[in-house]
Amino acid sequence: SFRFCRTEKEILSALKKMEEERDLKDYDIDGAVIKVDSISDQEKLGHTARSPRWAVAFKFRAKSAVTQLLQVSYNVGRTGVITPRATLKPVTVGGVTISSATLHNYDQIERLGVGIGDLVRIERGGDVIPKILNLEKKSPNSKKILPPETCPSCGEPSFREPEGVYYRCNNISCPAQMIRRIIHFASQDAMNIEGLGESVAAQLYHANLVENISDIYQLEKTDLLGLELFKEKRASNLMESIRESQNISLDSFIFALGIPNIGRQTSKTLAKRFGNIHSLMQAAEDDLLSLEDAGEIVAATVREFFKSIKNREIIDKLIKYGVNPQYVAPQVGLLTGKRFVFTGILDKMKRKQAAALIETLGGKFSNALSRDTDFLVAGVGGGKKLVEAEKYGIRVISEEEFIEMTSSGEY
Repeated sequence: SFRFCRTEKEILSALKKMEEERDLKDYDIDGAVIKVDSISDQEKLGHTARSPRWAVAFKFRAKSAVTQLLQVSYNVGRTGVITPRATLKPVTVGGVTISSATLHNYDQIERLGVGIGDLVRIERGGDVIPKILNLEKKSPNSKKILPPETCPSCGEPSFREPEGVYYRCNNISCPAQMIRRIIHFASQDAMNIEGLGESVAAQLYHANLVENISDIYQLEKTDLLGLELFKEKRASNLMESIRESQNISLDSFIFALGIPNIGRQTSKTLAKRFGNIHSLMQAAEDDLLSLEDAGEIVAATVREFFKSIKNREIIDKLIKYGVNPQYVAPQVGLLTGKRFVFTGILDKMKRKQAAALIETLGGKFSNALSRDTDFLVAGVGGGKKLVEAEKYGIRVISEEEFIEMTSSGEY
């Protein structure tokens, strides 16, 4: 729906009315866009690098509600981080029933001062993700939330990072961690094994068919047919996907290993610098510290990961079972030597697609600005990176200019 307004007062009145009526609609809205209703005036006003000057988005206040905190449980991820999750008395916020929310870490619980039985205010952050905002009222029977003494999956003692906020499980055989590692290994950005998702990973692990990632390449079709929901075609498709994954780029293989603190971009940096997995496994700390995108934490993490005899054995088995990670040198292209960073939301493509396009054309993509950045591509709602770009004298371009650049090569 839309409304015509002629004055600032009319605009504010319309926004107020729309916010008041948002619950009456058959669909969810989290704001409104105010536009100049004249093509000629729009052309006169033009665009900034990130958005049109003739339109502005107005966000309504995020909806909140008060409910009771019933329980806190802990979950463990693939790197061993133990995360608290709040179970709430179901409450409707913005047309959605909320019954749980993340508490991020135990420090957050202590900062909020919440306990079991307390009334808390929750909000759908950005009208999407539920979070606990604050303690609303302390219950006379409030029960203190205790930190996790043991891993919720394997029962081994947990430990707190010396200078961090997280509790961890350090048991490399922890079932929850193993299942999450299998899922990560098979994911699209890693080995890209289609059909090996969460439910299949859990089945394979609990059936003792896959206890570590190298076991994936020892699977037989008959193993899969013995699992729930696996018929002939599905089993054949998964086996084919596993075979196809054996020829993989080195950076995807490094990312698939699930080394803590190593994301896609750092995986590419490591692949380019060392060229093969064996050189990376033997890398000296000084070599790692000299890398772009790698500081002391990354260097220490990589060294620690490959120091593990268990990890080295798994990698050796992967290669023995036919996995062949190869470094693919970037092609010289239209964007060779140019570095790009993105801010805000792109309209024409996803950020991951844009990053892949840059690398295909020989350029480099990074998440952080530096003095070496050539272009900041600004989408809708760009933040502090725009200020940093001005400070460093980095050229800011729109998404349209970026797309034109990738086809013409003109800067």
